[in-house]
Amino acid sequence: MVKVAFIGGGESESIFLKNLRIKEELKSLGIEIVKVLNARGENNLDASNISPLVEECRLYSPDVVIVLADVENDPCFTIAKRRIGEQPDKILLARKAFEAWLLADTAAMRKKFGAAYSYPNPENTPTLPWEEIKRVSKLHNKNPPSSKPAFTREMVDRHGFSLLSASKHPYCPSAKYFVDTVRSLSRK
Repeated sequence: MVKVAFIGGGESESIFLKNLRIKEELKSLGIEIVKVLNARGENNLDASNISPLVEECRLYSPDVVIVLADVENDPCFTIAKRRIGEQPDKILLARKAFEAWLLADTAAMRKKFGAAYSYPNPENTPTLPWEEIKRVSKLHNKNPPSSKPAFTREMVDRHGFSLLSASKHPYCPSAKYFVDTVRSLSRK
């Protein structure tokens, strides 16, 4: 079992990583989460601000420190990784935003929105995935969610969001990359 400390880009990523079901899914991949920190926004994930977060993670004696963040405001993965810097051992990025992974778990989203729910390309939304989630809510005659953290909590706690399920969506490669990368850590 590889011990991992995660730094989530925001509250939604932290809620996701602290969820018992997600921890069990990661455990099935050979990963034990020893600490999850919330960077409190992507702006705090830059080379000048990340040192204290990485240092705090290291207090828990992880084998690896991983940042889970969004590409959201950066033009590409390379620039996002460069902005975060080299202090974390790994940087895993959700294309556009983490909320695309929520759109990708069709089974969980159908529990929320009904059997008619389908989202063909969750990482290629016309707007940011959060805006799409609000649009999908209205489309399925549901009140739009009040906030990203509240929706994330609802999806993981009540509707059984599964990282492994999202990673199997043919058009959610960043979730698949996340799963493949953490799985590879336990194979070394």
